[in-house]
Amino acid sequence: NMLAGLFLLSELLQSQGNLEDAMQIMEEVFQREPNLRLAQLALSDLYLQAGHYEDLFNLFSHHTPELKATDNVTMEILYNWAVALTAKGLYDAADLVYKRALSRRKDIDPYLRRIVRYGRAGYTYIMQNMQTNARVLAEKLDATGLYEIIGRNEEQLPLVAFRLADHTNY
Repeated sequence: NMLAGLFLLSELLQSQGNLEDAMQIMEEVFQREPNLRLAQLALSDLYLQAGHYEDLFNLFSHHTPELKATDNVTMEILYNWAVALTAKGLYDAADLVYKRALSRRKDIDPYLRRIVRYGRAGYTYIMQNMQTNARVLAEKLDATGLYEIIGRNEEQLPLVAFRLADHTNY
């Protein structure tokens, strides 16, 4: 079977560290069979390994927006999508995808489920750390009296926006 041969060739190239050629093969398979979940998974794994988060994001945004975790393959695809969303800073969307990936328990490999759960926990830990760091930085800047914190009491991204308190033009 031609498709199986292409998958095998891609795996071989990947094992030899030739990600670009492996991605090219899987992109061709995906173009022929865009709804084939194994092609989506293989291509997303390659993009993830190569750090091509924008390609990963585009793959899922266009081809799997309503994907549900029905089996191990779809669960892993959802995990890869959540990683891509996190890499793009789309944290709320990533959280929703992690939740969707973890929504099914039956017929899912417990090891894979644990990886997804830890991935979400890692994402949550990072987001909480970023929020804490931003809050502490805002408090320290404010305490100097030199800066005015913008959007202090608003829900916001984990960042600090500020301006000079005396409105000096320099």
